Amino acid sequence: MKVIVLLLIALDLVAGYCYSILTKVDSSTPVSENYFYNPYAPPQKRCNLFLKPPLFRKANLAYVGCYKKKERAQKALETLHFNFKDPKIVYHKVYDGIPYVIFPQNSYLSLTKAKHYLQNIYRRYTPYNVLRKFPNRFYGNGIELYDLDKADFIPSINLYSFYAFHNRGNRKILVLYDGVYSLEYLYNKLQNPRLIKKVDSKTYEINIPIFVSSTAKLVIKNKTVRLQTLPKPIFIIYYGNLYLANSRFITWDMRKNRYCPREYIPKRKILYINYEKPRPYFLGLPGSKSYFVNNIFNGLGFHSTSATFGIGLLSPKRHDYIPYSQAMYYFLSHANAPTGAYIGNDISNSTMGFYTNGAKNAIYLGNFTYNNTIYNFDPHDYSQNLVIAKNLVMNAKIAHGIIVSRGVEHSYMVDNIALNNHSNGLMVDRLSNNNIIYNNLSIANGFMGISSQESKNILIAHNTVIGNNIDGIIIRNSLQVGIHHNTIRYNGKNGVEVLEKNIDDIPGRDFRRDPYFKASSAVISHNDIRSNYNANIMVKNGAAVKMYKNNIPNYLGIGGDLNFFYDRIIQHRGSFTLYGLGFPFHARSSDLLELNPFAYKVAKKIYIDIANTPNDYFGTHLAGLYINREAKEWTDLELRRASSILSKGALTFLGFFYLTQSRQTGFSDKEKSIEGLSYIIEDAILSDNVLNFHRLEYLRFFIPNGADLIAEAFQRAIDRMRQGRLFNESAYERCPICKNSLYKKRKILAAWKLFRYKFQMSNAPTFLAYCKTFAKEFTIFTTPVTIYFKKLIKEENAIKESFNLYYSRVYKLARKYKLCKNYLKNQQRAKIQGLSFIRMKKKRILQLVEPKMRKYLQEINRYRLRKIAYDTVVKKLTLGHDYEK
Repeated sequence: MKVIVLLLIALDLVAGYCYSILTKVDSSTPVSENYFYNPYAPPQKRCNLFLKPPLFRKANLAYVGCYKKKERAQKALETLHFNFKDPKIVYHKVYDGIPYVIFPQNSYLSLTKAKHYLQNIYRRYTPYNVLRKFPNRFYGNGIELYDLDKADFIPSINLYSFYAFHNRGNRKILVLYDGVYSLEYLYNKLQNPRLIKKVDSKTYEINIPIFVSSTAKLVIKNKTVRLQTLPKPIFIIYYGNLYLANSRFITWDMRKNRYCPREYIPKRKILYINYEKPRPYFLGLPGSKSYFVNNIFNGLGFHSTSATFGIGLLSPKRHDYIPYSQAMYYFLSHANAPTGAYIGNDISNSTMGFYTNGAKNAIYLGNFTYNNTIYNFDPHDYSQNLVIAKNLVMNAKIAHGIIVSRGVEHSYMVDNIALNNHSNGLMVDRLSNNNIIYNNLSIANGFMGISSQESKNILIAHNTVIGNNIDGIIIRNSLQVGIHHNTIRYNGKNGVEVLEKNIDDIPGRDFRRDPYFKASSAVISHNDIRSNYNANIMVKNGAAVKMYKNNIPNYLGIGGDLNFFYDRIIQHRGSFTLYGLGFPFHARSSDLLELNPFAYKVAKKIYIDIANTPNDYFGTHLAGLYINREAKEWTDLELRRASSILSKGALTFLGFFYLTQSRQTGFSDKEKSIEGLSYIIEDAILSDNVLNFHRLEYLRFFIPNGADLIAEAFQRAIDRMRQGRLFNESAYERCPICKNSLYKKRKILAAWKLFRYKFQMSNAPTFLAYCKTFAKEFTIFTTPVTIYFKKLIKEENAIKESFNLYYSRVYKLARKYKLCKNYLKNQQRAKIQGLSFIRMKKKRILQLVEPKMRKYLQEINRYRLRKIAYDTVVKKLTLGHDYEK
């Protein structure tokens, strides 16, 4: 019943209502006449396979605004400068099929503030300044071989590919902790060429996967490093710091003693999961810092499910860890977001150049990424405050040069050169809001020079967009886009295109994760837009635009919805405001759903009611509800209460809660660390659970001097348990509801005696040795887990195969119908004409581009120790190339 109450609350919140001004709209408004209902117009024949239905039904009615209070709607009606027709204020469902008037709004991002911020970044992150951060003294004995199938502190999805590749054979990884290590230091310590081999004074082979814990740093400097790819591929994954400088990293075939080229993958299967054999990659996890300066990376990465693409930063989701523990995940995920500085590197022939997921404050300066399979740059999923500046991105083979996608916000794409990429040069996508695209050079890309799709508050300014196969700049289903001071010429279709598009039936798109605005608006000003093949400015399907002070010769090439108002545009010398129609709201992404305050209050009451009944599990859930909402004291108190009634997992959660707090001060509070560890040990003894002892065995990797602290915590835990207690007397006094009854004391004593017997029988010299022995048979990849991964991969690949089947069937069907056949012919003809136009203008384009490219390269080379020559870039520049052939 209580669960049903929560569901009803959720449904009521989704079904939103508001007050709006309902008005008639027509060409005097002005709103595009494309959407006015004409009962006498004959039905239009069209190919519905490609021309999708509009976002809303044609009508002469629209809402203006959406207000919580009627008074605010009334005030808007009185003050808004809009040509209302028979307006009235109505209370209605937010989404009831009637569109809203879209007012073109500018981006509110400040270019002045952005420039000031970027200048500070440029000063701080020169190659020499970053090299000063590199450690020069190496020490530590925390070097250990560990079973790959026991490393559940690494996202299991990342390990499975390697585990399956080795046919379930047990593979070791090299764990580094409590120290600062260089490649030479590791080689001298290990003295085992099967792990790390020294070829000569400057060349090493890494033959084992490396894991750098949060208490360790790894430095590789001035080396050529061969990363074993065949027969046994490796990886470098780290929660700690990784420093790479002046080195060359090559994927290596040990059997043939040469570079290991990528295996051939058919184009239709290039995005399949685990279709390609595993290859080496670098991956930073929460808490990690990466400093990569002046390196060359060749052939990294493969396409799997979680950030195995080359050089990546990842904040894993909870389902990435198997077996999942809420307490352990809380500890691992509540470190700082992964970050790094990547200065002056070359990355080629990798699956992707750079990839991020949940990263923050990462800096990418002066990098040369080219010939990578999918993307050159792919910041993804909720990464924040990234600076992607002064990079050269070329020849992405099947997709984009630079794309930020799904919730990537407050980031900067500045001073980059993007050329000859298969699809878009630079792109923001899937609610990547509040981003700046400034002063980039985007040339000869297969689709658009710059693209904003399903995003909001994007500033596109001072860019040069020339010779791209389709549009110079496209704005699709995006709001508050500012397009200012750009040079947009010689593109194969339109200079600037602003449109709304129905993408509801795109196969494989999960609109619960990726909802979108069914509206578009842009302000276009002070641009030089000329000599584009089809139109200089194209507005479609009810998008809203405001344009003024653009350099468009004779205002020619203004098309789409603007055609109806061409006389007014000429009359006002190119200044014009076109209001749009659409739905400027979207659902919240399922990734970001959380309880609102009212629902949280109800849920808390229900949880407390259940927790007060006799049970042995719900107190932990209540603490999990508190942990990010209430004061830390509440979480502490609830976990103690739950622990005192021997609730499952409560002591472990309390221990990790203490360790997380201790980490926030750099583990300087030794007492808190020991106390937290003692609770985890007590829970392991009480539960006699293999997983709990296994987790204790590797916790030493994540805490400075972890082995010593665990030994102290063990002594403290057994001293308390011998007395039938879980806490000190003072802790019981601070928690009046944590009564230690005779029954509980007997249960604690019984667990202690059983553990003491097992410990004595094991002949283990230390508690850690006992943990290792006790968890000897533990493996992540049990039969159910391997079945789960196989099923997951099969389902993912089936979705990708459905894309291929969908499009092949659509095109096969299209060839049978005259309307669709003609549509395809017209599209192909327009494409060929656009490409021919670009090739015809090649000489003029090169004249325009040459001085700009020299200037951009000069800026890029300021952040490189190996300079890029102008001739190197121009030789690779191909104008009017058909990337689909």
